[in-house]
Amino acid sequence: MDPAHAHERNNFDALRILAALMVVFGHAYILSGRGAAEPLAAFTGIGGFGELGVSIFFVVSGFLVTMSHQRLGDVRAFMVNRGLRILPGLAAAVVLTALVLGPLVSTLAPADYFSRPQTWLYPLRNVLLYPVDYLLPGVFAHNPYPDAVNGSLWTLRLEFSFYLTIPLLAWCGLLTRTGLRAVAAAAAAAYLAVVALGPAHAPVMALIATRNFYLFAAGAALFMWRGHPALRSPGVLSLAGLLFVAALPFKPVTAYVAPIVLPLVVAGLALRPVRGVSAAARFGDLSYGVYIYAFPVQQAWMALLGPQRLDVAGFLGVTLACVLPLAALSWWLVERPALGLKAVVHARLAQNKAPRLLPAEQAELS
Repeated sequence: MDPAHAHERNNFDALRILAALMVVFGHAYILSGRGAAEPLAAFTGIGGFGELGVSIFFVVSGFLVTMSHQRLGDVRAFMVNRGLRILPGLAAAVVLTALVLGPLVSTLAPADYFSRPQTWLYPLRNVLLYPVDYLLPGVFAHNPYPDAVNGSLWTLRLEFSFYLTIPLLAWCGLLTRTGLRAVAAAAAAAYLAVVALGPAHAPVMALIATRNFYLFAAGAALFMWRGHPALRSPGVLSLAGLLFVAALPFKPVTAYVAPIVLPLVVAGLALRPVRGVSAAARFGDLSYGVYIYAFPVQQAWMALLGPQRLDVAGFLGVTLACVLPLAALSWWLVERPALGLKAVVHARLAQNKAPRLLPAEQAELS
C-alpha cells in the first residue's frame, strides 16, 4: 500500500494538527498586540510560528492532493473531492461566525447588525473563496488587531488556486517525476528572485504567492519521488533539518534557505512512521476545524477580556478550550459526512462517463 494511503503508516495527520496549532500559537501573539515578542519571529526577524505552520500545510497539501489526482485519474472527481474537503466546513464556520458570534460581539444593536448587507455578504463571499472577506459590522473594531474576523481564510483562496494547477499540469504532461521536478525548480527560482529584489521592488503578495506555490509544487514533486530511498534516509532528513535550523538566526540567509529545504524536512518526517504519532487522527481529523475556527475565537476572547487580562499562556488555554471541541464537532457533524458523499458523487460521475449504447446494441443485450 502507498505510504500516503494509510494513516497508521505516516505522520501527515500529525503534521497537519501540529501546523494548525503553530498557527494558533503565532496568532496568540499577533492578535494580542504582542507580535514583536513572538519567539520564532523575534529569533529570525522574518516569519513566526504561524507562517511556519502555513508553510507546512502547503507542503502537505501538494503531496496529498497530487496523490489524490493520480489515484482518481478523473478531473471531475478530483475537483469534487477538493470541494467537499474545503467548502462544507468553511460554510458552517462562516455562517456560525456571521449569524451567531457576530451579533454577540458587535458594537451594533442586533437589529442594526442584521440589517447591514455586509452581515449577509460575509458568508457568501467567503464560501465563494474569491475574494476573501474579513469584515462584519461592528465586530472586533477595537481589538489590538482590529477589523479582522477571520484572518486565516486568505490561505484557502491561495490553496484552492494551487489545486487547479494539478489538472493543468497533468493536461500539459508535466505531472511526472521530471515534470514536477522542473516545476518545483522554476517555482523556487521565482521565489528566490522575489526575495533578492526585496520589498522595495517586489510586492508582498508576490513573495507570499511564489513562496507558497514553491512549497506546494515541492510537495507535489516529493509525492512523485516518495519511493526514493533518500526520502526515508535519516541522513537526508538530518541534513535538511540541520540546514533549516542553522539558517534561522541569520536574517539574510533565512529567507533563502529555510523555505527551500522545508519540504524535505516535512516529507522526511511524514514518511517515517512513529508509533502513536502515526495514528494522530484516529479520533478525527481536527486540523481543518482548528484552523478555520481559531482566529474568530481568539478575537472574541481578546474583545471580551483584552490583552491586560490575558497573557499568552492564558490566551492559548481559553482558545484551545473552545476551539478543540468546535473542531471535533466540525469533523464529526460536517466534514466527515461531507467526505462520505464522495463515493456517491463518483458513482454518478462514472455513470455519466459510461458510453451510450445505440438502440441496436441495447436490443442485443436485452
